[in-house]
Amino acid sequence: MADPSIYFDPDKMSSPWYHTFSSDNGGVHANGGINNKAAYLMTDGDTFNGYVVSGIGIGKVADIYYEVQTNLLVSGSDYANLYSA
Repeated sequence: MADPSIYFDPDKMSSPWYHTFSSDNGGVHANGGINNKAAYLMTDGDTFNGYVVSGIGIGKVADIYYEVQTNLLVSGSDYANLYSA
């Protein structure tokens, strides 16, 4: 989760490994590294893309993801929606 790019998975939408094909529901599985990286950064913190991120711990991140997935995202949501949520 800390570095999806070592497995040729994208860690951000501007990654060269970001998939834009229409199969896989727009790359929901192929682009999973983006969400993995976000969860890692929120949980443990790190430096990424020129920013220092302070981790808030697994409990708070789990609460955030539960709220977002239960009440804010819908089946057609994308990474832009996840970012906003």
